[in-house]
Amino acid sequence: MPAESTPKAQAGKRGRPLAGQRFTEAEFAAVALLLRRVTSDRLKLAKLHLVDGLPQSTIATQHGCSRQNVNGAVNIVRRASLMLEEANKLAGKT
Repeated sequence: MPAESTPKAQAGKRGRPLAGQRFTEAEFAAVALLLRRVTSDRLKLAKLHLVDGLPQSTIATQHGCSRQNVNGAVNIVRRASLMLEEANKLAGKT
């Protein structure tokens, strides 16, 4: 999982994720499995930003929601990623 992706990490220009904040498809899928209670729409918003690298404002405009809504979805996934990373460290899998 990306080490630099913390919920309070600074976004790049115009809300784009910084290089260390991007997720691969596999990383995102692993984290999404932990988030069964998060709607597929919210996961899609986060994926567009974290995997595809679209700016949050662009995603918000395209999907008719606020940038804050997109940011909230992104932060949920980032927090879950950090929890998964910590669990793997404790289990000796890293």
